[in-house]
Parts: sequence; structure tokens; C-alpha cells
Amino acid sequence: MGFVKLMAQLVIVFFLLGILKASEPMCLSRFDYDEKMLLKMLKLEDALEKIEKSRKAMCGKKKKGNK
Repeated sequence: MGFVKLMAQLVIVFFLLGILKASEPMCLSRFDYDEKMLLKMLKLEDALEKIEKSRKAMCGKKKKGNK
């Protein structure tokens, strides 16, 4: 009984590992990898710009309110 349970657990572990490995994004070439990294960097840059604009807007409102 213990052997069957152990084998079932091993099958489940290998099945889950197969699913996790299959869900990883694959880069087909060095160009593909570079393109994906550049797109991520551009998205991050856009997000940082939005945060900076909102921070400046909040600081501007505080200064106007204090005067």
C-alpha cells in the first residue's frame, strides 16, 4: 500500500513539473530575447514616468494648499 502511494505521489510531482516547465516562455533566438527584454524595459519606463507625473502633481497640490 505504501509503495503505491509513493508511486502516485511521484507521478503527481513529475506531472506538475512538466506543466510548470511547459508554461515557461521560450525565446526562439537571441533577437527574440532582446526584443522581449526591451519591451519589458519600455513598459517599466512608462510606469515610472506615470508615477513621477502623479508625484509631481501631488507635490504641486500640496504647495498650492500651503500658500
